Amino acid sequence: MKPHWLIMLSLTLMLAMACSKDEEATEEGSNTSEPAAPPTENTEPTTPSEPENTETNSEPSNASTNATSFPIPNPDANLPAGKQRDWSYGTGQPADLDRAYIGQPASVITNAFGMPNSFTNVNGLIVWNYDQMKISWQGTNYNKARVILAPDPQVSARVRTVTVDPSSAVLGGVSGGLDAPPPAP
Repeated sequence: MKPHWLIMLSLTLMLAMACSKDEEATEEGSNTSEPAAPPTENTEPTTPSEPENTETNSEPSNASTNATSFPIPNPDANLPAGKQRDWSYGTGQPADLDRAYIGQPASVITNAFGMPNSFTNVNGLIVWNYDQMKISWQGTNYNKARVILAPDPQVSARVRTVTVDPSSAVLGGVSGGLDAPPPAP
């Protein structure tokens, strides 16, 4: 077995080599087009800060902070794949929202859109409501869909139809009523 001091010396040397490579990478990064890696520890002096008198100090502070700014994440990144997609509706194409899922088991819908925001039972049919959708129908954008499921003994339920919630027309986007023609290009 190696003596304790030899193990400690080896670990210290490995740590020193790793730290020197971080410093080299930071210095080399400033000469290239790639951004330098941020320091891994606080390099600011550790002096106690004095409280600012906000009543008499009208100039902005130039003091640096340790706060790291992070990019704002894409809000759609956490949505299921079906909610991230831009859907068309009622154009007769097989990839339209009203045609793509007809006859599919309910599990296919939950895999694509996640769990419904709400659901109801109407005359033996199950209606699932989804929001945060991106649906274009007749020149207007909508953000809510209803998936109507019929009970099926082989699987719990199958998709009977998918409809757009007409009250979910997106304001500020393309305007127009339900029967309005699409806007001219």
